[in-house]
Amino acid sequence: MHRQDRATIEALTGVQEVALGAVHTCARSGGHIACWGNNSFGQLGDGTQLAALAPTQWVKMDAVQIAAHRFQTCVVKV
Repeated sequence: MHRQDRATIEALTGVQEVALGAVHTCARSGGHIACWGNNSFGQLGDGTQLAALAPTQWVKMDAVQIAAHRFQTCVVKV
């Protein structure tokens, strides 16, 4: 996936926080996380290195905060 690639993202409801990395994005809703974008370093947290043009399935993690930087994503859990 390259910067010039574009994708329409379905509306995410209840999003409380969004974290942007260099080439990926994650959103938090309650304790759940969904991520999309480039995944060459596993930054989407889905156990693969496959890019996702749309948010991955919401994953329950008891997350209270998320952060992203370049090619990493961090989650603060309860």
